[in-house]
Amino acid sequence: ICVRNLSEARTPFCTSIHPVSHVSEIERNCQHRYSNAVLPSTYIYQLPCCRQRRLQEPIFRFVRLSLVFTLGLSAPIKKFYKNVTISQVIPEGEQDLVYEVQLDKRKLRTPGGNTLLIPNEALALAVAVEWDSQKGTIKRHSMHLTNLCNRVLDWRSEIKPLDVVQSIMHFRVQEPDDLVHLQNASWDPVLHWVAEHYRIQPYLTNSLTGTPVMSSADRDILKQNLLGNTRWALIGTQSCVENLKSVFLTLAVLDGFCSAVKAAELSQLEQLFQASRFPQIHRWGEVPSHHDVEMAELKARVSAAVFFVLATHCRRNVKEKLNLRKL
Repeated sequence: ICVRNLSEARTPFCTSIHPVSHVSEIERNCQHRYSNAVLPSTYIYQLPCCRQRRLQEPIFRFVRLSLVFTLGLSAPIKKFYKNVTISQVIPEGEQDLVYEVQLDKRKLRTPGGNTLLIPNEALALAVAVEWDSQKGTIKRHSMHLTNLCNRVLDWRSEIKPLDVVQSIMHFRVQEPDDLVHLQNASWDPVLHWVAEHYRIQPYLTNSLTGTPVMSSADRDILKQNLLGNTRWALIGTQSCVENLKSVFLTLAVLDGFCSAVKAAELSQLEQLFQASRFPQIHRWGEVPSHHDVEMAELKARVSAAVFFVLATHCRRNVKEKLNLRKL
């Protein structure tokens, strides 16, 4: 049996070849060599043709399990809980109160096995609402706040604050002329605000191969601004930059100069222009109005990242009223 292109195909392509060995030896060697469920792009199993029918199923089972791990093809999880609550806890060895989300009084954990501990109440409530709003099956791809929390808790040792600054890139096309005018009218207010508010000069490139240039003084200003954030706020900022493809748009949104919806539209200005100019043209295999779906998903991700950053700066202070009659 020949399995080809496992890294791309969802259904392995199989055919019979020359007989050489028994399936037990093949499965044992394959499981030993690929214990981490990572298969090469081409691997050949050679089995006796007379035993192909009986031996086909266990090999397919092994290949399917390998594909699940390598491609992330897992079945949707049914909703297994009824009540979602949050509670205050003090982790062992810590002094600050944190919040944990509970599903039917069971602690919610990250994919890495860590307990989901959130530093403030506002963000914990928002995460609890995400889980409480799930119907039928759990759609993890739509739970943006939960995914951001997972990134913070599971990637503690991999968080590098300066990586956000290193990915700064602005791209403006030189033609057609009407798109250039549209970009100038839409982007210039944001860039002027960034230059005035942070006292830096944003440099742009008109080519995909061009390297964006920024002075060392301006780069230091952005670095100091980012280093002033907590780890939680930094992950939210990084997610916003990854979606908007612009640190300047991210700063404008986080500081309240423009909304998350407006920033998402500015980041997709060229795509919106092409869609409005040629509405009758769709790429092969695309569903009509797919741009609207992609834009809605982008706005949801950006809005979640902005809320994530703002919520990490939120603090709740409770003061008890003094009863003057008892004094």
